[in-house]
Amino acid sequence: MTLPMKTNLPLKMVTDRVQSSQAVLWALDAYGERLARVLGEALEPLLGPEQELPFAVQLDLFAQKLIVNRDRMVTTDRAYRDQRTRESLARGQRNTAAKEVNRQVVGIRRAFAGIYDAEKLAELGFARRTPQQPAELLEQASHLVARLSVPGLDLSGGRFGRFELAPGLWAKLAEAVAELHRAIDELARQQRQTEALKLAKDNGLDDYNRWFLWTARTVESLCKLAGLDDVAKRVRPSSRRPGTTEKRFETATDGPQSTSSTVSSATS
Repeated sequence: MTLPMKTNLPLKMVTDRVQSSQAVLWALDAYGERLARVLGEALEPLLGPEQELPFAVQLDLFAQKLIVNRDRMVTTDRAYRDQRTRESLARGQRNTAAKEVNRQVVGIRRAFAGIYDAEKLAELGFARRTPQQPAELLEQASHLVARLSVPGLDLSGGRFGRFELAPGLWAKLAEAVAELHRAIDELARQQRQTEALKLAKDNGLDDYNRWFLWTARTVESLCKLAGLDDVAKRVRPSSRRPGTTEKRFETATDGPQSTSSTVSSATS
């Protein structure tokens, strides 16, 4: 069985987004208090008697929401990749079962071809060409087993007289057909699972892209307002690649970096 080269490899579109989320989380972690203070100093004189400055809470919620959506994106991508692997394994088992059925059918046909002419072979249920597509092969082989298993099967007309079948001559073919039937059903089940998990992955990616865009834009704007132009450049969202920063984020040296177990494991 040959598995696809990309089996279990993480998607670059996901790892790039995880890396970009670190940029925004780093900015909020390293400069969140400063942003809240600068905005507070500018707007506090305008507060009414019962009003409070919301910036510290809002910035914390931005970070939490970004982490939730990032972790969901990573989790659904991992589930999808795991399912793709299961589907690949099921496809390999289907192909192996199909090869065995093909081998059995071709072998039995050759044995009968040495005794009967083409017309008699057709009467017995043999096709002139053995199908290669698994579903077609299953149908043809199933039909052949049914025809050859008919009680009192007429085996007259042989080149060397009447041919007597040994009991269980195609028992192995019947077993191979049953295994192919099971393998085809299992692959179909895995393909349905893959479709469902791909939808979940795509939804998780879309949600992350949407929240990342508005969170990164907001943090970029607040950083500019607070005079943190260099930080604003590092969190600026890309206009061409959804869910990522304009420039690849590198580990910061001028402040603490926000981390979590999901980020570490997703980028390892």
